[in-house]
Amino acid sequence: MVTKHEIRTTQTIEKLKQAAFELFAQKGYTATTIDDITKAAGYSKGGYYSHFNNKEEIFLLIMEERMIEQHQRIAQSFQNRSVPSEDVEQLLHELFQYIFEMARDQYWVPMFIEFIANSNRSEKVRDGLTQMYMNWRQVIAQLLHDLAAKNLIRPRLPIEVLATTIVAIFDGYNLQSHIDGTVDPTQQFIVVRDLLF
Repeated sequence: MVTKHEIRTTQTIEKLKQAAFELFAQKGYTATTIDDITKAAGYSKGGYYSHFNNKEEIFLLIMEERMIEQHQRIAQSFQNRSVPSEDVEQLLHELFQYIFEMARDQYWVPMFIEFIANSNRSEKVRDGLTQMYMNWRQVIAQLLHDLAAKNLIRPRLPIEVLATTIVAIFDGYNLQSHIDGTVDPTQQFIVVRDLLF
C-alpha cells in the first residue's frame, strides 16, 4: 500500500520536474538556478536537495523519462500493427514523421542542445547521455532486427551500424531544423529507406 509520504514525495518530484522543464525552456539550462526551480515549484531548497543532488540530476531525469516515453511509443507502433510487406515503408515513414515532429518542439531541442554542449564538464551527465543514446540505438536496432527477421527489410549495412546512423540522422536533423526551419525531413527518410530496402 502506498503511504501518504510516498504520495507527497512523488508529487514533490513531479512539481520540481515540471518547474525545471518550464524554466529550462524559458531561460535556458545554464541560466536556470536551483533557486529558480524551487521558487517556481513552491518548495524550499531543502525540499529540492532531499530528491536531487544538483541541477544535472533533474535534467537527466526529465530527459530519461522523455526518451523512455518515445521508445515506448515507437515500440508500440510496431507491436500493435500487423505489417504486410508492402506497408512497411509506409509504417517507417510514419515513424520518421513522428520523430521529426518531436524535433520541432520549440522548447526541447534548444534545451537538449545546450545541455549536450555543457556535458563535457560532468562525468555523471556524460554517462547519463551515453546510456540514453545506447538505449535509443538498442530500441531502433531491435525494431530493425524484428523487421529483418520477417524479411520486411533488407539492410545494406549491419543493423547496429544502421541504428547508429539513424540516431545520427535524427540528431543532425534536430540541430539543423533548430537553426534552419526549411530543412526537409523527407530527405532524411529517403536516405534511411535506401539503406533498408
